[in-house]
Amino acid sequence: MGKDLIAGVRDVLATKHVTFVCAGNICRSPMAEGLLKDALLHAPEPLCSIRVISCGTSTDDGMLAHEDAVLAMSARGIDIGRHRSRVVTRDIVARSLALFSMSYKYLAHLRSWYPNVMPADAFVMRELMPPPDNGGIIDPFNSGLEAYIRCRDRMSEAIPSIVMFISLKIIDLLFQEGDTETVKEFSRHVFQTGQPWKMEQ
Repeated sequence: MGKDLIAGVRDVLATKHVTFVCAGNICRSPMAEGLLKDALLHAPEPLCSIRVISCGTSTDDGMLAHEDAVLAMSARGIDIGRHRSRVVTRDIVARSLALFSMSYKYLAHLRSWYPNVMPADAFVMRELMPPPDNGGIIDPFNSGLEAYIRCRDRMSEAIPSIVMFISLKIIDLLFQEGDTETVKEFSRHVFQTGQPWKMEQ
């Protein structure tokens, strides 16, 4: 793959991130952040270099992830124990390569608060999946560990569609900036059988 071109795309992506949004940024969105980061660990460049963050529409900065969220993710081998909550800001929204909300309500808030910088690619968590079950994610807050596990699994089901969507955005960048051979090579990595981001069921 063209290393100079990949480096150039990586530089563009360095100013962007994929953003997950919920209310408190201590349950759903940090779990989604952890799932996507884990899925991208063994993806090809420049896909694996994408920054992934999460934030909340009604939270305080610096709160720990909920204990049950940490436990549910730990069962998948993903550590979110170092997570600290952050409040959504105009800059976070403006720098979002794509944004995924846990409900339509949060998307409505963001579009109302930041109409001039809201990314075109803003969805609820499962929206890129086939209907009919392609909406948001129910808040498991203080509903017990089993609720967090169900929440994790429903978000996990959405991760492949999110990775594919991001991959297509990168292919578009590569196509605009480079030669077709580089696009073909990256595409082969992305669409090959047994994608490295396919989540365990």
